[in-house]
Amino acid sequence: MQEGECLEAAVQVASLWDNGWIQAVFGGLFTSFLFLIIMKLMRPNIKISPQICYSEDKGKHAVKIINKGRFAATDVYCTLRKVSPFGGPGGQNVKVDVIPLKFQGLAYFYSKRHSLGKENSMFAGQISIDEDISNIFSSGGADRLEFHVTARHSFSGFMKVFIMKYEHKSTIKKGEFAIGDNFNIVEC
Repeated sequence: MQEGECLEAAVQVASLWDNGWIQAVFGGLFTSFLFLIIMKLMRPNIKISPQICYSEDKGKHAVKIINKGRFAATDVYCTLRKVSPFGGPGGQNVKVDVIPLKFQGLAYFYSKRHSLGKENSMFAGQISIDEDISNIFSSGGADRLEFHVTARHSFSGFMKVFIMKYEHKSTIKKGEFAIGDNFNIVEC
């Protein structure tokens, strides 16, 4: 490249800068990145207990969910599914059975910052299971349980699905869930 050609290329780059093309591209990229961060923050944040508790006094199983988000969650819907693999021609399939819950939907689920003190944990809830699930893992098969929570962010309206898989009998613990922002199980 000759010195004149280099100078001409530099003038063309400078003219692009002066016309605002480069600033517009970088501004657009920065705005898109900022928008993605905001969208990530505007989704519900529900945590599901890694264990299922079994209360012998009440004769019931329960799963605990906690809203860890800064905003309330709306349209919360819970399902418990038994997933059983079975062999088919040329591979393996799964059979999904829905296990009934005492409670399936909630219109409004408080956030921790809107709760009414330590004695009132309205940001956490226990979902009771109607069916006896103790024998699901005892058959020795590869059956597992999946607990699904679908929730919508109260401010943005974005929806997210949360799934917890229970694959062993050791995930069922005797006792009751402690009140508050934890998944501790207290033996009764």
